[in-house]
Amino acid sequence: MEFEKFLLQNGSRLFDDADFDMDVWQSFPNANASNHSYLQMNRVVNMDSLRVQLSRRDEGETNVFYLLSQLFSWGQFRLSKDAFQLIVNQISVHPAFLQIIDEFGEKVRPQLPRQSAFLHRAPATPRHRYGNSRRHSGYELFYNLRFVERNGRNRGDPWSLRQTGIYQKYAPDRQHSTWIILQLSKSTRTGLEDMLKAQAATHTSDTHPMSLHPIFLQATASNWSEYVQSLTRDLDLIDEKVCFSNVEPSAKQGYIISFTDMQTLHRLQQKMGRASAMLVACKRAARVLLKHCHDLHVMGFSTDHDGIVKSIETYEADLQTHQQNIHFMVKNLQATLSLVRVTLSELS
Repeated sequence: MEFEKFLLQNGSRLFDDADFDMDVWQSFPNANASNHSYLQMNRVVNMDSLRVQLSRRDEGETNVFYLLSQLFSWGQFRLSKDAFQLIVNQISVHPAFLQIIDEFGEKVRPQLPRQSAFLHRAPATPRHRYGNSRRHSGYELFYNLRFVERNGRNRGDPWSLRQTGIYQKYAPDRQHSTWIILQLSKSTRTGLEDMLKAQAATHTSDTHPMSLHPIFLQATASNWSEYVQSLTRDLDLIDEKVCFSNVEPSAKQGYIISFTDMQTLHRLQQKMGRASAMLVACKRAARVLLKHCHDLHVMGFSTDHDGIVKSIETYEADLQTHQQNIHFMVKNLQATLSLVRVTLSELS
């Protein structure tokens, strides 16, 4: 009922009923190369083919990935709202996932993050409530990762703000997961495909249920350093200009400060504020992932635990560094802005 109400109010903003194009992947951790491939990748273009893929979800030991894409990052998903409702109903997705998907869809300006991450654990039976049995460790985990990416345009800002939504439902009886992934970037898609093939090639069913999350974190974090450096360069240009400007009307040398420079600083301040908010939201998501990893470790999931935890901790530490650098830049920007105001006042 919650999904129906939500789609009634937001379906046209989020989904394009006239454009149906999504991917469904199935990975087989115990695949035998002689009878089928390790990773099956299927393109779904209508409701009939989607129903076929959904009916195969419980076939054997398989992880299933529903990859939902947008034609543009500020556009609708390329499937109908009825198709989305069919997916979430078949998987029995927790209603809180609506708060993640609500941040996608058509928009006309950048928005600050509203939600970060959610975790819903399947309740244990009374006699196992205090035990460490894997059989009672089912969960739903979903979150948004915000990141920056070069847009390839030859005009305007070369950087764009992006986001990827991740949903995982882990089934303890089969020890496999169902995933819904919203707007996967090309680099993340490549990393995920490589990891799934590598896992399948090991022919093991003892893969840690959180093993794929570092792929999403690392791929979406790779551009932050370059982006922060680009903001620093933009600020340095204005700072140098105002520091060496000349307020004498008759001066023939030195930089000339104008109202345009104040506008540039204002845009920079907006970018820094949005970037800082995105980093904070991603750090909150990382902390949810870390806590869940530790909880699973207590339940008996030890394979690759240390490596997964280290990857998430490194991701969080890197974001903290970027956030501190932005905080330092904001202070410098305020000082530069004050000097621009004084200079313009003198020129007037």
